[in-house]
Amino acid sequence: MLKTCITLILVFVFTQIAQAQKEANIWYFGHNAGIDFSNGSPKFLTDGQIYTDEGEASVCDSTGKLLFYTDGSTIWNAKHQVMPNGSGLLGNFSSSQSAIIIPKVNDPIRYYVFTVDQLGGVNGFNYSIVNTTLNNGLGDVETKNVHLQNTVCEKLTAVKHCNGKDYWVVVHGVNSNSFYAYLVNSSGVSAVPVISSLGTFVSNVDPILTIGCMKASQDGKLLAVAHKRTAVDLLDFNNATGVLSNARSLFTPADTYQTMYGPYGVEFSPDSKLLYVSGDYFDFNVIGQLSFLLQYDATQPTLFAIQNSKSVIYTQQAAWSTDNFGSLQLAPDGKIYLAEMGQPFLSVINNPNGAAVNCQFVHGQLSLWTNGFYGSSMYGLPAFPGGILDKRFNFKGNCTGNTMNFQYSRSPAELSIKWDFGDPGSGVNNYSTLDSPLHNFSINGDHLVKLIRFTNCGSDTISKIIKVGQVKLNLGNDSLFCGVTSYVINPQVAGQSLKYLWQDGTMSSSYNANKDGLYW
Repeated sequence: MLKTCITLILVFVFTQIAQAQKEANIWYFGHNAGIDFSNGSPKFLTDGQIYTDEGEASVCDSTGKLLFYTDGSTIWNAKHQVMPNGSGLLGNFSSSQSAIIIPKVNDPIRYYVFTVDQLGGVNGFNYSIVNTTLNNGLGDVETKNVHLQNTVCEKLTAVKHCNGKDYWVVVHGVNSNSFYAYLVNSSGVSAVPVISSLGTFVSNVDPILTIGCMKASQDGKLLAVAHKRTAVDLLDFNNATGVLSNARSLFTPADTYQTMYGPYGVEFSPDSKLLYVSGDYFDFNVIGQLSFLLQYDATQPTLFAIQNSKSVIYTQQAAWSTDNFGSLQLAPDGKIYLAEMGQPFLSVINNPNGAAVNCQFVHGQLSLWTNGFYGSSMYGLPAFPGGILDKRFNFKGNCTGNTMNFQYSRSPAELSIKWDFGDPGSGVNNYSTLDSPLHNFSINGDHLVKLIRFTNCGSDTISKIIKVGQVKLNLGNDSLFCGVTSYVINPQVAGQSLKYLWQDGTMSSSYNANKDGLYW
């Protein structure tokens, strides 16, 4: 009889991430689909009331507690009830980016809900105001459908002002190549937008041309716009003045990916260096529709270089009018999620800062099924302002020692950075200007680590409390097991609540080892 022997060599590596802001923790989208990122990895939700084909938006408070969500026509509160005055908004279930939510500056209880109509419709661009203290703290719409502009495209995004407090809300006109950037500050929404006329002309002859998404990079310096059937434009954005410049069309006239259908979704990597584009095209060679996911290097100095940096991340053949690739959205876990029409899953770009295959795209990775209940992805995913997810740095250590390796990827807009490790006992070593410094903490305990980022607009600070020398974990002794086909590893952690990540990417609290190997 052949005996099976398993040798277990057990290693533990401690890694933490300074989490992004929690306002984007909960998503509701598609047909009764929802996701909660509060615990790091996404958890499927079954309680959402959204049943829409395209644009939606949601918002949580600073602790990650759901406040409300919308499809651009209706607003639901945290108990999934329609707000008393929350119906009849002038977005549309079939608008690419029907709605986006931003906080009212210097007013912690109010939020703006901006909406755009579908296909350049007559409702145009409007906003409403939600007061979260009304209706016994569940919120209600106290101001509805304030009209800002007539005919606009289905494209809608918001960008943080360089002062870190205000916002720019940007739309695109129809039968024009004009962008309209509205300043939102403590005085309210400016009635007079900053107008920049450049890039692709969107004709009113074919309403389909108004379809497609618009996104800002996380550093607020770039804007990408998907124009259905035509092109993707990449533009520089001045988040101090609201002016756009340097329009570059990434699809050449002969580019297959614009044929008949063309681009729909756009999203930037967390470090603002890479641009992802999703959509569909008609391939005359196979006589059918194909879906695509592309990546461009937005840091290249010329249009030609950016165009030539294109990597085809994924393509698949699709049936007519189904399986279309929809929106792309950066999530609080640092990954980018891809919607796909009519599917019970989302696809995931696991390492969006990675070039080409290193971005680690997995088609169909996140299931929208649980306990017999399922939601359906459609074209849309919730929209969030550019910069709201830009609050993270990594650090790792060996748990038993006091040395930590800190890591941060600077965006092109960040001129320099400075670390304050919250460890005055280390003297001059308490500070560093390196992107990835090592720091040996002088004492165990909690340390408030600050990262100060300097740009042309000034500086801002992100921070995280980390625990040094306090995590005790026992994986057990290295062992040899014969006559067994598997062994379950159960790490024992004293007094800690941790997340787990095993060597193969699984995240369960235990691991079933069934062959010789190194496990960590």
